[in-house]
Amino acid sequence: MAAARTPQETTGLGEPEGLKGSSSRGSGSGRFGGPVRAVWRALRLPVTGTVRGIRRVTHAHGAGESGLGKLIELHAVNGAGDVMVTVALASTVFFSVPTDEARGRVALYLAITMAPFTVLAPVIGPLLDRLPHGRRAAMAAAMLARALLALIIAGAAASGSLELYPAALGVLVASKAYGVVRSAVVPRLLPPQFSLVKANSRVTLGGLLATGVAAPIGAGLHLIGSRWPLYGAFVIFVAGTFLSFSLPPKVDSAKGEDRALLTADEQPHGPLRKPTKRPGLRSVGTAVTHALAANAALRCLSGFLIFFLAFLLREHPLAGQSAAVSLGMVGVAAGAGNA
Repeated sequence: MAAARTPQETTGLGEPEGLKGSSSRGSGSGRFGGPVRAVWRALRLPVTGTVRGIRRVTHAHGAGESGLGKLIELHAVNGAGDVMVTVALASTVFFSVPTDEARGRVALYLAITMAPFTVLAPVIGPLLDRLPHGRRAAMAAAMLARALLALIIAGAAASGSLELYPAALGVLVASKAYGVVRSAVVPRLLPPQFSLVKANSRVTLGGLLATGVAAPIGAGLHLIGSRWPLYGAFVIFVAGTFLSFSLPPKVDSAKGEDRALLTADEQPHGPLRKPTKRPGLRSVGTAVTHALAANAALRCLSGFLIFFLAFLLREHPLAGQSAAVSLGMVGVAAGAGNA
């Protein structure tokens, strides 16, 4: 039998020498760890505090539980990325050349991008209606496409290549596709006692606020280099790609949805619905056609005013301001009016 050891004999038994000094090293790390953690918390506080504040606003009144808050954040990311691309294109197409040349470049930009877009835009909605179970993937694809196109525009802007124009058209198409899917997603994420108008207003306001914050950041990045706003757009859209999949899975469900009939005559729903002739502008009724005409007139007037002010402020900027700053102030005023 082994002899019993006294407490004094067992005190240091089997204890490696490395462990004996660990306590002293631990006390040393604790001596420096406290200040390091305090500095890290101080540096992290502005970011985390801002994120918490935004999250409280976007998730208020049940929007967090229903998933609407995440859609508001996603739409804010979408608006920030779009304004970065807009700042880059404005500096490339409009401000980088004299006024006489800018008129021709703007006309070429509108002809190459907007003319095909007017044909493609009505087709996007029906195509996406055939994918009711892949809305998160469709929004992510629209974000990723714009991220890649931002890099293409950055290369084309540096080399002066005509690739800029079809890439800009692709950005418009992807942005329109995102908007169509977003409109279909909002009704699936309504909190209790929330109207559709109120939910859409919150989503739109979130995008406008993000646009107002991102615009001066894009202008600051442009001071570093003409391509930097596009690099910023790439990062933002990549973040939006991952954020799209954070939406609740229920947005991919088409349960309870039905196809809308573009006709002024009341039609029964479900299996009792009678087949009708192909709908068109003549079948929707005068109320819809009048609303379309009024909206088109407002869009034409606002578009004309934007370009009129853009060229006017290039020749006669506001007192003491450059043309770019003057046009930026007009943009801020327009954003405030939209909000």
